Amino acid sequence: MSSARLADGGGWAVTSAGPRDLREEIQHTAALWKAAGSPVTYVLRFGPDQQQLTAGSGRHTITWTLPSTSAPAAPLKEAR
Repeated sequence: MSSARLADGGGWAVTSAGPRDLREEIQHTAALWKAAGSPVTYVLRFGPDQQQLTAGSGRHTITWTLPSTSAPAAPLKEAR
């Protein structure tokens, strides 16, 4: 679980607890999205065993596999 609130003097105060650091995951995803040129177009591919999301194009395309109902989400990765 993560929570965020406005801090005194501006900025954010973030508290994380539990097995996943959601703040870190969001920051990582935002950095990849910016590196991919802040894409506004996404492609979803559906297969019998998985779904995959791709954003951007060319060298900075980012892609990740969406979780099935029985597995956690795979971390985002930048295509090279």
